[in-house]
Amino acid sequence: MKSPAIEKDAGAEVLFWRVHIVDEVLGSRVDLQRVQYHYVRLKIFDDKGKEGATTIDLPFGEREAVLNVAGRTMKSDGSIVELDPKSVYTRDLVRAGRRTRKAVSFAMPGVEPGAIVEYRWVQRADNINIVYVRLNFQREFPVAKVTYFVKPLPYPLRRRL
Repeated sequence: MKSPAIEKDAGAEVLFWRVHIVDEVLGSRVDLQRVQYHYVRLKIFDDKGKEGATTIDLPFGEREAVLNVAGRTMKSDGSIVELDPKSVYTRDLVRAGRRTRKAVSFAMPGVEPGAIVEYRWVQRADNINIVYVRLNFQREFPVAKVTYFVKPLPYPLRRRL
């Protein structure tokens, strides 16, 4: 691809964003959790897209966790630059009283126009947050395709909630 397909003036575009959502029962039938496995592939078209895709933020709430962040940049010459796990860190976005909204942030290496950036992460939420599922269809860049795979709790457990 030489130019964006969704928005003509976009500096970068998400080619696809795949999310697998699994609701799980932990030990006893009281503790529940939702695990989301995210995978994003992003195409960089120009310097504006390069600036936006260099640092990635993955926000999460106080009863959630972002784990297993991994990524790589595939340059236009075919070389691949892996994300160093040491460059992944957690920071506070908003703090209001006792409530805190955090983000896992990381800088993708080797981002340049013509490159493809791929990254993935796991997001976990405890039983308080799994009554409803919020499906996001937008990111900071235009998204060409979003796919959700949902595996809910077995029927008898759903009825008790």
